Amino acid sequence: MLETPPVDRDARPALETDASVLKSPMTVVLTSRVAELRLMPMPQDELITHEEGNDEAWICLCGNKPSGDGFYPCDEKGNEMEPASGWKGLYVCFRCGRIFEQDSLRVVGRKSAS
Repeated sequence: MLETPPVDRDARPALETDASVLKSPMTVVLTSRVAELRLMPMPQDELITHEEGNDEAWICLCGNKPSGDGFYPCDEKGNEMEPASGWKGLYVCFRCGRIFEQDSLRVVGRKSAS
């Protein structure tokens, strides 16, 4: 018979990281065991692309296009907003939640699941 050690529900997992990781956008991965909580840095070189000859026909890394689920102007957290005063030129992929800069097409974050 397999014995399971008692679980200390008040224990908090130790998160090990270095200062360079904390400066980059993060994705939090939660598993079924709290002790396995890990922070994973997002790749810093993610770029979406566009169709040849049409720099406004974006193609996200997930395969989304304007003719599919589309892209919407957003704030830094990926919340849809009107591109008005204060808007920083960010768009969110409506399929996967990647947030990218309109001018450079560089992915700068990912909208968290609501």
